[in-house]
Amino acid sequence: MILAHLWPLMPYLDIFMCNAYEASHFSGKNDPIEAEIKLRTYGEDNVIVKLGAEGCWIEGVGISQRVPGIKVDIVDTTGAGDAFAAGLIASTLDGFEPVSACPSANRAGARAAADYG
Repeated sequence: MILAHLWPLMPYLDIFMCNAYEASHFSGKNDPIEAEIKLRTYGEDNVIVKLGAEGCWIEGVGISQRVPGIKVDIVDTTGAGDAFAAGLIASTLDGFEPVSACPSANRAGARAAADYG
């Protein structure tokens, strides 16, 4: 299995986040939702797959939903994923649950994509 050394660590993470390509690569599933479900079998409670302009999908305990992206004129996607991660981390540190933090993460990623990297 790809990244087999990562799987024993999954139960110790609060959130596992990746983009759709990574989710497919790690799980062997092409569909992001199927990939997240597979990734959760390794013991992670919350898996978030970034879907670019489409926002993100979160699979968690009692959660299975897409959080829509923010429409912007895309200039450069360099750093958009990092901005998404920063927005997610900042919101969770402010006390938001992962599903409630995703809109802030989407906004941060969209702001980054609307300007040059």
